[in-house]
Amino acid sequence: MADGIINKNIDVLKPSVSIEVAAKAKKLQEEGREILPLTLGEPNFDTPRPVVYCAIRELLNGNTHYAVGRGIPELRERIAKKLRKENGIKWSAGQVIVTPGAKYAIYLAIRTLINEGDEAIIPCPCWVSYSSLVTASGGVPVELELDFEDNYSISEEKLESVCTPRTKLLILNSPNNPTGHILTREEIDIIRRFVLKHDLYIVSDEIYEKIVFDGRKNISPGAFVDIAERVVTVNGFSKFAAMTGWRVGYLTAPPQISDKIYMLFQHTITCIPGFTMKAACVAFDCVEEAEEMRQAFENRRNRAEKILAGCSAISFNRSEGAFYMWLRIRFKNMNSLDLSDYLLENTGVIGVPGEAYGPGGKQCIRFSLAVDEDILEEGLRRVVLALGGHL
Repeated sequence: MADGIINKNIDVLKPSVSIEVAAKAKKLQEEGREILPLTLGEPNFDTPRPVVYCAIRELLNGNTHYAVGRGIPELRERIAKKLRKENGIKWSAGQVIVTPGAKYAIYLAIRTLINEGDEAIIPCPCWVSYSSLVTASGGVPVELELDFEDNYSISEEKLESVCTPRTKLLILNSPNNPTGHILTREEIDIIRRFVLKHDLYIVSDEIYEKIVFDGRKNISPGAFVDIAERVVTVNGFSKFAAMTGWRVGYLTAPPQISDKIYMLFQHTITCIPGFTMKAACVAFDCVEEAEEMRQAFENRRNRAEKILAGCSAISFNRSEGAFYMWLRIRFKNMNSLDLSDYLLENTGVIGVPGEAYGPGGKQCIRFSLAVDEDILEEGLRRVVLALGGHL
């Protein structure tokens, strides 16, 4: 193929480390090995029945045509009401755009806000796609390494250390995948001052917002009047309503931003299916089902901590939200890639290497709590024993 035929911003993208780990696991399975996957990034629960039944009714009633626009009015009104009541975000339904998953909402926001060469600060460890989405949009991802010792907290000094005249955007994820950290009010205040000082914008990914533990509540940056005009808030139905395969996400932003995002939306996706949007409306009413899932994840976290406490090679900060255990493992001077291979070969347990999540994950492994309790406990027991711990 001739040089230069591929867009340079796309040509430099790299495959996910987690895909490579999955390929190794598949090979071992084909060889007859028992593999315990602790990598899943989706709830191991079915979508609530009322949501499913609504979608079936809509399909049978012929709701299979284009649903042109920012999303059906009924869903956008429900989203706007939810954002006002639960998050303190003031934007109306007219500033809500329903997207095919939260990932696409993040891409739309990044692509709209940055120009070629603009820098986006991404606190790390972080979800694997942020940097790639910035690069694909022509921007420069600036990965800000945070520290395990202080639970990956954001400070003014750390933010200032990576800020340059080219900085345009700050990408936040709370509750955080993979660490489980939730931004505190103190951190939010630091972020507010920083954004105003340097005339920056924020993309706030809050997809794990409902999966919080120990009575915590997530704080939305878009709720604060002084920076509300600078924040794009992203959320969706995948995690709290176990609707990952339905691909229903959304964003909201001030009119001057959301209107421009909608221009890009129109020319790239047109709409998502009307029957899925009608079903998403019902998801807001599935409060008991959502709480049942949240409680299950919290119980699994508590059980996982008791098992992991038997191994001196493992340390962790208590997960405050999302459904992951983020472990730092000091064993035979291995980095996270070596550790992942070692555990897979010696225990049959798959975890995602911390280095997949950027700086700050060198000796870390992410294990998912979104698996059957028996598999989770057996997998963690194997890990503890393989690392010289006791049960």
